[in-house]
Amino acid sequence: MKKIGLLLFILLLGVSLQSWTDRVETTGGTVYEGQIIKIDENELVIKTSKGTIRIPRSNVKSFRSEPLPELSSSPNSTAATQSSKKPPYPSRFNILSDRVNVQAILTEYWTPLEPYSFDILVTHDRRQFETFTAIMGPRDIDEAVSQIIKSVGWKGNYLFVTSESGGNAWRCDVEHVFTIRQGQLIYIGSIQRGLDNEGEKPGYGYRNGYFFDVYDRLELSGWTSHASAPAIRIVMKEKGGHFIVDLERTWRENLSEYKQNLEDIKGLKDKKYDDDKDSVEWNQIAEIVLFNAVLAKYCRHQGELMQVMKETKSILKEGDKIIEVVLNEVVPGELPECEEKYDSCFHDSVTEIVQTLQPKKPLLKD
Repeated sequence: MKKIGLLLFILLLGVSLQSWTDRVETTGGTVYEGQIIKIDENELVIKTSKGTIRIPRSNVKSFRSEPLPELSSSPNSTAATQSSKKPPYPSRFNILSDRVNVQAILTEYWTPLEPYSFDILVTHDRRQFETFTAIMGPRDIDEAVSQIIKSVGWKGNYLFVTSESGGNAWRCDVEHVFTIRQGQLIYIGSIQRGLDNEGEKPGYGYRNGYFFDVYDRLELSGWTSHASAPAIRIVMKEKGGHFIVDLERTWRENLSEYKQNLEDIKGLKDKKYDDDKDSVEWNQIAEIVLFNAVLAKYCRHQGELMQVMKETKSILKEGDKIIEVVLNEVVPGELPECEEKYDSCFHDSVTEIVQTLQPKKPLLKD
């Protein structure tokens, strides 16, 4: 009986060990088995029974864990029980290793060409932050990890870590901004990723010492839709670990659109539109007027705001009352609405594992 028990133990131990074995095949046909301890854009490192092997990524044909895992269910969807799987390869990937360590942990993947979800850990010394990202439609895990690696990096003294969710709201995709001060990693906040769809490189929204974002308060308002809300470009500086809106630079950033809207409004002066808010024409005019009114209030340009409201009253019947209601939601110089509740516009999808930061009011600059 003791021999049978020992044999059974050995067999179970063998199954257990097998379930944790990683497998790497090179382009030359060599196969390594063991534990993958590092993978990035340059190399893959696997620890085998014969020692640690470093393989250039260009020489890696494939890598995975054996045996292939069973299907696992997802609490969010019945259909997920049929398509969502645990990964048949290492679930933790080194994205960046220098002053700050960034790792991606695969939490869920679906079928090919569908999202891969990752938790992202940003670590320096004993301080660590966690966020997430979803890579939409990669061919395989290699492409998914490659996209993350390309979206994380330094620009100047700031580290940019991308978080994507695949939605179409203005700030569904953001870059979380970190820096090191007095030997400590600090999280400053997030900015919209890829203004003008040119965000391939980390830190595109940071130029000449300024951070560029979009004021999304009204996109989330019940008075305006996503399509009709005015997208005011905001310009910020970082000071003392906080984003500070520079109101005059923000005004100048939007000035050309403001002036064009004024010309359009003057061309409509001879007409009087009723308050049929369902008409396409009324809404088009209201969008033009609303952009200028929101920009003027946000940047504290009281004279321009009074001019806009006067023009509105002369063109849109009762339109000025509607504009005034919407303007009540605008706070001059505030940071994007979805960041406002947290310390230095702390994103609700970012948590600090070591410490809990206390909420603070955004800092303003006239």
